[in-house]
Amino acid sequence: MTTLKNGLKLCCLLPLASCTSAPQSPAPVVIEIGCPMVTPCSLPPSSPKTNQDLSQDIRNIEAAWHACAAKVDVIVQCQERANETQNEKTSQGN
Repeated sequence: MTTLKNGLKLCCLLPLASCTSAPQSPAPVVIEIGCPMVTPCSLPPSSPKTNQDLSQDIRNIEAAWHACAAKVDVIVQCQERANETQNEKTSQGN
């Protein structure tokens, strides 16, 4: 029975909690996400001894260049989008 009384008291006091002034929420923090950092491309070391080794080295080097070109393409696309966004903000501000 006392549990029921305590529960009823809390239910009556609950609406009063909304009458107190709460501190203002802090302003949202704007986090600007930039483009990925540019990192140097590296080629695998090679020391071919046969024509087959040379052929494999050529395939490895081509794969490394493709991976490097893909990284560069991602960065270029990101920078172009960032420039377009900046230009839109600048033109809207005028």
